[in-house]
Amino acid sequence: MISEQKNKLRILYVIPTLGGGGAEIMLGAIVEQLSKIGHEVMIVITQPMHYTYLNFPNKAFIDQNIRVIECYTRIIFSFRKKTVISDNRFEQIVNEFQPDVIHSHLFESEILSRSYFKKGVAYFSHGHDNMWQLTKFRNIKKINRQALTNLIERSWLMKQYQKTNTAFIAISKDVESFFNQNLNKRLTNNVFLLQNGIDIKRFRNDLDRKIELEEKIRIVSVGNLVPKKNHRFLIDIAVALKEQNRDFSIDILGYGILQEELENYARVKDVFEYIHFRGNVKNVEDYLKKANFYVHPANYEPLGLVLIEAMASGLPVICLDGKGNRDLMIHGKNGYIFQEENAEMFAEQIIELMNDSEKYKEISSFAKEFSQQFDIENYCEKLVQIYQNSISELSESNRVNGQ
Repeated sequence: MISEQKNKLRILYVIPTLGGGGAEIMLGAIVEQLSKIGHEVMIVITQPMHYTYLNFPNKAFIDQNIRVIECYTRIIFSFRKKTVISDNRFEQIVNEFQPDVIHSHLFESEILSRSYFKKGVAYFSHGHDNMWQLTKFRNIKKINRQALTNLIERSWLMKQYQKTNTAFIAISKDVESFFNQNLNKRLTNNVFLLQNGIDIKRFRNDLDRKIELEEKIRIVSVGNLVPKKNHRFLIDIAVALKEQNRDFSIDILGYGILQEELENYARVKDVFEYIHFRGNVKNVEDYLKKANFYVHPANYEPLGLVLIEAMASGLPVICLDGKGNRDLMIHGKNGYIFQEENAEMFAEQIIELMNDSEKYKEISSFAKEFSQQFDIENYCEKLVQIYQNSISELSESNRVNGQ
């Protein structure tokens, strides 16, 4: 079922909500670029808009150009009874829009998007991280009620994936490895590695960055205040910098359940005056341009779009090894990636680079050049090609099978 206008696709994206998370921001960039080059795009959300949507980077474009539909269809699983779909609203949406592609983002959307199978549609799942709900039984470390519930959902999903011949977009080699280890064997042939992209123009800083001796160290870090982002370690780095008698400040951009706890920790460590919790902000690029270092303390990072954004702005990136961000970091070239959570080591690296203006300029220049390959325009060209290849294969398969 290829759209009437040659090479122009009708694409239905499914995501829990739109707001300030990395997956949501990435989808926002995708739909804007695809819409600009002529594809027809619709978004289905399974929850009301998140309050952080007010600061969404391209809210104005989406509000004016993209149809966003709330769909509260629920799939009800049971240990003993048959799976029940609460209503046929999602089916109605699909049949009204007549998409060429249905592409889900984040786990809740996996369930809804596979609740209705329409022949001739190419189905895709986006691996923004390692969706632990898809973990095979043999790979589960702790068996409890939640794990058993996940296994029921996983069993149903695997059948739906095979029925729809779902293809999977892995945003990093780490996510690709997770898919290969946990999907049913036949589905692993449908895994594509396609690293996420950003709007380079938004973050690009055309001015050469320079470091002056005795200049204040201005650090920025972007990430919601949740455990995996590991902001306590960032506060420990602040302690280490203070012990070195350096003048510094740290802007933390993000919202989340841990803010009060982190503020209290900063007070206990006597560095609260150096750290500024800015919350969810719309103008991330402005903070990047004012900083001279980007520090990312996350101990798990599926890829790290914010690292690319910082590089595009010319900032050296200093981060922990979060597995997925290995795809982005070239140690000593666009920044530094460390396996050990050692605050003194991070502080020493920051100070060392602060004292070496030539090395700083070299890393800044390479970071900007490196980031260019992740432009959203290039990304969407590759994504559309994957879509079109899948649609062509699907059409050929239907022809051979007489469907």
